[in-house]
Amino acid sequence: MKKYLTIALAMIAVVSTLNTIYSKVHHNSPADSSAAATIAVGDIITFGHCEQDNDTTNGKEPIEWRVLDKNDEGQLLVISEKVLDAKPYNTTEMLITWEESAIRSWLNGYDASYNKEGTNFTNDNFIDTAFTAEEKAKIVASNVPAHPTPRYIFRPDISTFDTSPGNATTDKIFLLSVTEANSYFSSMDDRMADATRYAVKQGVYVYSLTSDEYTSNGTCTDIHCNARWWLRSPGRYQNYAALVYDFGGIENYGDGVNYTSLGVRPALWVNY
Repeated sequence: MKKYLTIALAMIAVVSTLNTIYSKVHHNSPADSSAAATIAVGDIITFGHCEQDNDTTNGKEPIEWRVLDKNDEGQLLVISEKVLDAKPYNTTEMLITWEESAIRSWLNGYDASYNKEGTNFTNDNFIDTAFTAEEKAKIVASNVPAHPTPRYIFRPDISTFDTSPGNATTDKIFLLSVTEANSYFSSMDDRMADATRYAVKQGVYVYSLTSDEYTSNGTCTDIHCNARWWLRSPGRYQNYAALVYDFGGIENYGDGVNYTSLGVRPALWVNY
């Protein structure tokens, strides 16, 4: 009897430990202030909903976010754990900055005056699709710096491209810069991100780790389908924007801003 009691107590201790670990690394919903204080860099939280499994009959899925930073006020800088959609940086090929881009307006639901091509995104955007009014109130309108793009990722102090990053902006939703993507992730593997099935169906270019081939347009059925995703920094030319490759490397040279096969990993500061 004593032996069984010892085993039972040991099992309870293990379950308790596992629950403690899980609570530290995965938070399912905004909690009270004491619980939010336990969230650390590297944890995964859920916040907002959007279509991800490409099955609209079962409703939107909760969005998972990785915590990249936490300030003294307890606000969290987060980036979507997965590539959520496929969008061009700018619908039209032109000389562009983040401030004037279509993708900035789409992420934040801005009207035509905010982007160079004059498209109104007030009725078709990410922020209104993904978040309720209560959730949007938790998102911080934050300063988004205009970081110049370094010529050499690991030696940003040497020189930068002569393309203009434009002006700093104030946004609720944004993309990371080259500088931030290099700073907040520890390695190329750390920067790798799967695309949702919805994003693949929208045309994001993915690499299937299982089939060892590139595919697009919804044909990737593997749960590990790594995608390329945009950064907000300009590339080598003013009509290029920087990106992260499917294998996690940063491409500071960039791709054409009107390419439709790159994915979106939104970032934001939130009072969680």
